[in-house]
Amino acid sequence: PQWQEIPHITASEVMQRQKEVPGSVLLLDCRPKPERDISCLPGAITTEEFDKDPAGLSQDKAVVVYCTLGGRSAPVVDKYLKERPGIHFKNLRLSIVDWCHAGGDLVDP
Repeated sequence: PQWQEIPHITASEVMQRQKEVPGSVLLLDCRPKPERDISCLPGAITTEEFDKDPAGLSQDKAVVVYCTLGGRSAPVVDKYLKERPGIHFKNLRLSIVDWCHAGGDLVDP
């Protein structure tokens, strides 16, 4: 399978981290605007917002990138890992689908 070399995290693991250490995870939505206009994960920001201040926004956080199933977010994580060493990027495995299966909420933008 492609993208085995990048770090992954499951929705359950993200939710557990958020519960144990609030503010320790930054959710990064890499989907195009028409998809984001339907729903997003609570507290998520866009890649465009992140790119304006990556160091400040990621300070002391795991940056978890997501899409709908994880196929589009994986190459984004790969790219960011190469461009921004020192920031802890992870791909949300199965992305929004896993989030919903784990009982996570979606919010209107």
